[in-house]
Amino acid sequence: MSKIITSLKQALAASKCEHRFEFVAPFRLGNGLVGRCLDCKCRFTAWPGTLHYDEIVAAKAARTP
Repeated sequence: MSKIITSLKQALAASKCEHRFEFVAPFRLGNGLVGRCLDCKCRFTAWPGTLHYDEIVAAKAARTP
C-alpha cells in the first residue's frame, strides 16, 4: 500500500479517536506541549487555549511525582 494511502488512513483514524494523551515533552519553541495518544498513536502539539492543551497538561501532571 502506498505511503499516501497509509497516511490518509492514519489521519482518518486519528480524527475519530477520543484521544487519551501521555505527555511527551515541552515544545522547543514557545510554551507549547507535545502529547501522544495512547490509542491512535498520533502526536499533538498544543499551546495554552488550544485544542487538547488541558488534556496534555493533565497527563504531564499525572506523570510528574
